Amino acid sequence: MKIVIEDKDVKDAIAVVNDWMGLRYTPAQMLELLEKNPHVVAEMSMFGAFDTVSRETLMDVVGEDLTGRTCPLNMDGDELGAKFYTDLYQAAKEKGIYILQI
Repeated sequence: MKIVIEDKDVKDAIAVVNDWMGLRYTPAQMLELLEKNPHVVAEMSMFGAFDTVSRETLMDVVGEDLTGRTCPLNMDGDELGAKFYTDLYQAAKEKGIYILQI
């Protein structure tokens, strides 16, 4: 089954990444990411973009795309989390993704 990516999917994904990761993707950048990861759109269709399951999957995809790693969990500790976000923001900057917060 082919997943259809709607404009609302792109807008919602941008809002999640904006709110939870401090990154501002353009619609074209987010569409490209979602096209490479249709399972994210499928989860967003089932649960909504702001549901914990969909949100964490999207954040992991962003992390993997930019750093090669998924987002750290709370149990991973502050040092690993800080390193991940340092690497994430550097990779985002290099890809032309606007950083809202550091």
